[in-house]
Amino acid sequence: MRLSSNQTQKLLSEINDFKYKLTQFTTENEQLRKKLQETGDLNRKLAEYERRIEQLSGELRSEATKKEQATRENTTLSQRLI
Repeated sequence: MRLSSNQTQKLLSEINDFKYKLTQFTTENEQLRKKLQETGDLNRKLAEYERRIEQLSGELRSEATKKEQATRENTTLSQRLI
């Protein structure tokens, strides 16, 4: 089977269009892959920050409880001294 010059040019044009689109899709795929990686990194950081906030909140509650206890003890001691 022989192709005419016009048919050959048309096929070459279609091949070149396909190559161009493939390059675009590959580039877009890489960009999306990077964004996905960045999103994963951000999610890990967010989870770590949330754990740290929870830890600090617990410490703050504990210290507040200690302060309240110390205040009650001071009040009791002050009343005994009067």
